Amino acid sequence: MLLIVAMPPVWAHSALQSAHPAVDGVVEGPVDTLLLTFGQPVRVLSDDVSLQGPSGVVATGDAVVQADRVTVAVPVTEATPAGQHIVVWRVIGADGHPIEGTHSFTVTGPAPTPAQPAQPAEPGVAGTTPTPTVAPPSTPSTPLAAVPVSPRPSEPAPPLGAAPLATAPADSAPVDTAPADTAPAVVTDPDAAVDAPGADAVVPVAGVVARWLAYVGVMLTGGVLVFAMLVHPHPLEDRGALDRLLVVGAATMAVGSVAQLVVRTVVVSGDGISGMFDVDAMAIVADGGLVPAATIRIAAATLAFAASRTGTWHRLGGPGFAGLTAAIGAVLSFQLTGHTASSEPAALVRVADAVHVGAATVWTGGVASLLVVVAGRRRASRRVDVIAARFASVAAASVVLVGLAGLALTVIALDAPTQLWTTGYGQVLLAKLAVVGVIGAIGAVNHFRVVPRLEGGAGAGAADGALHRLLRVELAAFATAVVLTSALVGLSP
Repeated sequence: MLLIVAMPPVWAHSALQSAHPAVDGVVEGPVDTLLLTFGQPVRVLSDDVSLQGPSGVVATGDAVVQADRVTVAVPVTEATPAGQHIVVWRVIGADGHPIEGTHSFTVTGPAPTPAQPAQPAEPGVAGTTPTPTVAPPSTPSTPLAAVPVSPRPSEPAPPLGAAPLATAPADSAPVDTAPADTAPAVVTDPDAAVDAPGADAVVPVAGVVARWLAYVGVMLTGGVLVFAMLVHPHPLEDRGALDRLLVVGAATMAVGSVAQLVVRTVVVSGDGISGMFDVDAMAIVADGGLVPAATIRIAAATLAFAASRTGTWHRLGGPGFAGLTAAIGAVLSFQLTGHTASSEPAALVRVADAVHVGAATVWTGGVASLLVVVAGRRRASRRVDVIAARFASVAAASVVLVGLAGLALTVIALDAPTQLWTTGYGQVLLAKLAVVGVIGAIGAVNHFRVVPRLEGGAGAGAADGALHRLLRVELAAFATAVVLTSALVGLSP
């Protein structure tokens, strides 16, 4: 645990590290290229960087990521007049999330041409009087006043084509160039595609729903397989209920995975729902980790569905083992995209994420499996004490693993504890922790009070009813926790 605490937190979206011309900088003469350098590899659509000059839009060429994968170069194809210029940019970070920002620089005119000295008369030409060349009266050159370069987060950047920016009066103070160690005044938004003007309001909700479906599908599929093979002593006695739950899990996983691909394409395009057909956005999505992750989950869903049709998947051998192996792959597939794919220290983050999602899968899918088994057995007046007792032990171990892995991921993600209540990421995380606390409390009641009553035989009927009610509440709380997890994936600490 001391090792975890000592690790530097680097769980963040790609951020702009430097720019040419420099952020808040002052340059002389025309600018022919814009360079944006980020802290992690990025991808960019060709028209996702634009330049606004004092008199309107300044023409630029296509934005291109350089060979180092962290620098975006944009040729400026039109003269840059003197005055303030605003760069508006949008890139796709290493974790697949869009980031946008604005910054500015100031262009000064070329230095005044010095007066030419008088030309002497040509030697040997009589009667010629040299005519001095008189320089025109010079106008004192006054530097432009500094202009605020980045709008506040609550104020959008000036739209392209807006009215010319106001210039400073002649007696203004000279430009105060920011020192080298001053942090760039850049506005960035990890969820830019969600909040950008013109983006459909349904996109952020669709993103959370798609991730929720993928998570729930994986947890149901993997959890049912583990429950049937390792927890339930006689799974064939409840085959019908478990078969149906496995099919629901597989279908949910497949639908969620496809939905994630569609939503990610829309987000990358930045054009709202119509962006799902953007070929360039599709290419960027295909170049990331979401496509292989979705492919693994769809394959796992297919194998799980096929296993459910055999009637023998409840045993460790044969179709059931193939389905369980595929479900493990689906659990690990979440490491190919999002924060886990771009965070350091990579080994610790990946292990913690695998343990966190894996234990949550066993816990959540097990609760759902026990619920359908208890519901069916109550109607048939059959005992559930042995099954409930065996799952209680598995659930207790899962709670410990989820807690330890979650603590490790939280320490890595946050710079300081204050981020828990000062950032959107921290506030959602606190809400998730509160819900998980409720789930843990319900599990403790089941483990220490309800299950012993079932095993004792006295009042078993009432205990069955209590277990059924508590499992329903626990499963609803799990669904809420997964919603919050799905929202966290789209936020930056």
